[in-house]
Amino acid sequence: MFWNNTLVNLIKEIDTSDAWWCSSAVMFSVRNGRNTIYEIDGPDNDDYEHSSQMIINGKALVQSVLPVCPTCMGMLATGYGTENIDCPELKAARECMNSEFTGILDTADKIKPLLGLLSVC
Repeated sequence: MFWNNTLVNLIKEIDTSDAWWCSSAVMFSVRNGRNTIYEIDGPDNDDYEHSSQMIINGKALVQSVLPVCPTCMGMLATGYGTENIDCPELKAARECMNSEFTGILDTADKIKPLLGLLSVC
């Protein structure tokens, strides 16, 4: 799917039969991501922590104090919102998350606009 030269491609569904922590998964690639979602990390403190913010369209979506190497998933799980962000891609993802789960492939297809905001080349 394209958004101004951004290509989000669902590669395949992943076999998770051996994973006790996951019932389904997919692999996708993002080319020419719009880079409107990115992360800013502050300096480390004496406790090996630092402040971190996930930014969307120039505004902090979530912020938190994390161990030295956070992940976006960790930020979303532990962070808290800082501003009310009006973004069509976030609205579409919210509608997808609040709807009935019909399968990983369908869900992945619905959140492609959100994935296209990543800064992946």
